[in-house]
Amino acid sequence: MKKSSQRPHVRRSKKGTTFNAGKKCQSFETFLKHNKEFKIIYVPTNVLKDYAGMNYFAAIDMGFKAMKLEPYDILVDNSMSKEKQRATIVHEITEAKCMKQRMNYWQAHNLALQAEKCIK
Repeated sequence: MKKSSQRPHVRRSKKGTTFNAGKKCQSFETFLKHNKEFKIIYVPTNVLKDYAGMNYFAAIDMGFKAMKLEPYDILVDNSMSKEKQRATIVHEITEAKCMKQRMNYWQAHNLALQAEKCIK
């Protein structure tokens, strides 16, 4: 697999799963283009309860059963500002990709927080 320093990604190494935010950040549109397999679903606040967003893997781990999710579904609160929605989308996609590679929720969550900061 070709290594790219232009976009955040998760990779396997001899030391385990790591996150590379890279030195260069990217636009939100570029981030989405590299993650086309994800389906963004905007939902009312009451569906997500106290969460800004939810992905399939975190939902399983946290026992979230408000609605049935498929592996590439990302739920986002439709009442948030556009800026907060974008950060949530980046967070949930990054978290889902990490958890899909068997990273635990808290490790994936912390890496997703870093990824949010790298999107312009």
